[in-house]
Amino acid sequence: NNMVAELNMKTVKLFACAHFGDYETGADIALKLGESHYLKLSGMAVFGFERFDRGICLYAMARKTGKRKYKKEAKAVRSRLHEWVSKGAVNLIHHLDILNAEDAALGNDRKKANTLYNTAVVNSVRGGFLADAGLANERYADFLLLCGEEDEAKHRLQQALQYYSEWGAKKKVQVLKGTWARVLN
Repeated sequence: NNMVAELNMKTVKLFACAHFGDYETGADIALKLGESHYLKLSGMAVFGFERFDRGICLYAMARKTGKRKYKKEAKAVRSRLHEWVSKGAVNLIHHLDILNAEDAALGNDRKKANTLYNTAVVNSVRGGFLADAGLANERYADFLLLCGEEDEAKHRLQQALQYYSEWGAKKKVQVLKGTWARVLN
């Protein structure tokens, strides 16, 4: 089925955008797909994970640009994940934690963001989601740099490298080292 293949390709592309930092492309895909996309994905194994990747890209672009279109959609994604978690989607709790941290960071609530990012990392590791622990640390580092906390940002990037390495994502480790070389050195 061409529709399923196309949706799967866009899902994989969103994952790559979220995990390799191409947030603008990921957010543009997310906005173009819209909510009707999820009706087509309903029942597919990637359904909840795809929404998380969408949320990461949208929050990143909302923080970078301040544009309402990204903020609105990011909050809608987080709201839907919250609804699913409250109905028992336990595999998505750590994703909700990360998006809650992103929301606090977007609101520039440093204390809340710090607490939520730490919770997100702990819950990701406890659940065995090392890639998500790496991503939470990476996003946290980005927030910390905006707050002028370079030493803590460096620590979080080192943690991200550790989790990505343990996950076996050699290319991601290489890309992260290159992207954040100024902070890591």
